[in-house]
Parts: sequence; structure tokens; C-alpha cells
Amino acid sequence: MNQKRLLLVGWDAADWKLIQPLVDEGKLPACRHLLETGVSGNLTTLEPELSPMLWTAIATGKHAYHHGCTALPRWTRPPAR
Repeated sequence: MNQKRLLLVGWDAADWKLIQPLVDEGKLPACRHLLETGVSGNLTTLEPELSPMLWTAIATGKHAYHHGCTALPRWTRPPAR
């Protein structure tokens, strides 16, 4: 059986205005190969633009109010000794 495979490459805060010139100059050969042999495009985003919320939405296919990841984690330092 011939199974199709999918590779989703996500590049946080990437912008084609910056990436495409680098690809054209030959500075991103692996990226060029993926662009030439695959499919690419722009994604729209959700508000607020918080990476954990957005990547969880991509992974689950659900909005934040369904998957529950709605904010950045809050890290606290352990008390000083």
C-alpha cells in the first residue's frame, strides 16, 4: 500500500519577505529543496498571537477555547538560599 506522508514545517515568526531572498541567494539550500519539491503557503493566525496557543491549535485542529492552552506559561524562580 502506498502511504502518503506529510511534513509540516513551522517556523515561528518567519516572514517570506526575509526567507525568499535568502533562498534565492542559495543560503538556505534545504529550504529551497522543500519549496521546490513540496507545497508552501502563508497561514493566517489567531488572536492573541501567542506561540503556545497557536502551535497547540495547529497540532490539535482546535481553537484555544477547546484545547485549553490560552496563555504563555508563567515561570517562577525557586526561592534564593
